[in-house]
Amino acid sequence: MGYNVPPRRCTATASANYLPGVVCQPRVFLSRRPHVERVAIFIDGSNFYHCLKDEFGIAKLDMGKLVEKVRAGRDLVRTY
Repeated sequence: MGYNVPPRRCTATASANYLPGVVCQPRVFLSRRPHVERVAIFIDGSNFYHCLKDEFGIAKLDMGKLVEKVRAGRDLVRTY
C-alpha cells in the first residue's frame, strides 16, 4: 500500500546531496494499522466548575460520560 505521489525535482533545501535535474523518490509512509484518530482532553477544572455553577446552578457532572461524549469513538490518549 502506498500513496500515488508524482516524483518531484530535488532542490538544495530538499536534499543534502543536491544534484541538478535529479528526480527524488517520493517519501511513502506505510502504517501497519489503519489510520486511527486520537484525542487528548484537557479540562480546566476550576473554570468548568464555576461555569456550570453560574449557568446551570449545579456543579455535579459525570466526567466519565463527558469524556465519552467528547471522545466520539476516537482513541483516548489521556484526560487531563
